[in-house]
Amino acid sequence: MKRQIMGIALFLFITGVAGQSIGANYSFTSLGSLGGNQSSPFDINNTGQIVGSSYDSSNGEYGFIYQNGTMSKIIPTDGIWSNLSSINDSGEAVGTSGILPAGNAHGFVYSGATFTDLGSLGGDRTYARGINSSGKIAGYSYNSSNNVRGYIYDNGTMTDLEDIMSSNRTYAFSINDSDMITGYTRVPEGTISAFVYQNGTMTYFDAFTERSTTGVKINNAGQVVGYGYDLSNNVHAFIYLDGVITDLGTLGGRYSYGYDINDRGQAVGMSQTSSEQTHAFIYEDDTMFDLNDLVTLPSGWILKDAMGINEYGDIIGNAISPEGNNIAYLLYNHEAHGDNPPDNGSSVPEPLTVLLFLPAVYSLRNRFMGYRK
Repeated sequence: MKRQIMGIALFLFITGVAGQSIGANYSFTSLGSLGGNQSSPFDINNTGQIVGSSYDSSNGEYGFIYQNGTMSKIIPTDGIWSNLSSINDSGEAVGTSGILPAGNAHGFVYSGATFTDLGSLGGDRTYARGINSSGKIAGYSYNSSNNVRGYIYDNGTMTDLEDIMSSNRTYAFSINDSDMITGYTRVPEGTISAFVYQNGTMTYFDAFTERSTTGVKINNAGQVVGYGYDLSNNVHAFIYLDGVITDLGTLGGRYSYGYDINDRGQAVGMSQTSSEQTHAFIYEDDTMFDLNDLVTLPSGWILKDAMGINEYGDIIGNAISPEGNNIAYLLYNHEAHGDNPPDNGSSVPEPLTVLLFLPAVYSLRNRFMGYRK
């Protein structure tokens, strides 16, 4: 009898945990736009703030912060366009703004309604891509020789990674709370390689494909999610950790791209399906799932990709509206937040949660160990 009770308790625990990830009680929200017909999200923090870019009614492109149901335009006073690419839990956001003369761009950090220009490494273009909890920023900038250099920005100082990377083209995209940075660079052999940088040490990824790899995001466990090409121009999402690269596969098609990974090891991105459509995915427990199959959407909507995921499992991405427009969306994980989804037909049915995670009974030890950008 005790074994039966323990078995039932274990099953309920596992399916309960599963409900906080795939098969969670998600509700779908279209974030709308700044007045135009297109918007794209790039990052979501653990307080639910979302950053990205959107067109306005005059077809101008501007960065936005979305919170509490409102999308607000964010652009420096001297900017002619802008985008926001990353936001930490303190609400500090980084992005890039176009400035005159045309073609120039500067990275900036936005905090408390104040903009701080990051400057450059000597050239006329700087891009800010990631920010960690302590406010350190990773990105890339042109130097005076017109080479693209990765950098780390801390307390007003932009440091070129030149000393540890000899390439004339290095792009830094993401930084975690241990100041580990990922991106890609051209290695001496001439190929494109993803990397992890920390404390002056650069680690290039071992050959995952025959052509190139790109690291997109790095979580606080040091897992990198990204994608790699082969000579046939096929591309697959991967997860990298401690010298091991895991191919995430596809949703049945030829390609997939990994865009974000949270500290629980859940990865999100986009993949071609067997019917040659492009769909958003979530990957965990060694399996890639089509988000369009896990969430009941309003009629006519398709989740094209998933660009970000926070520690609650809330997911952001780009969706195609019934009118054919690209619109930012949010999948809010009600179960992880401890509340109930609205009865609007946009959440996952409870029976699906159990069916999807029956295999988890046999792999509890693998739960949340990752993935693997």
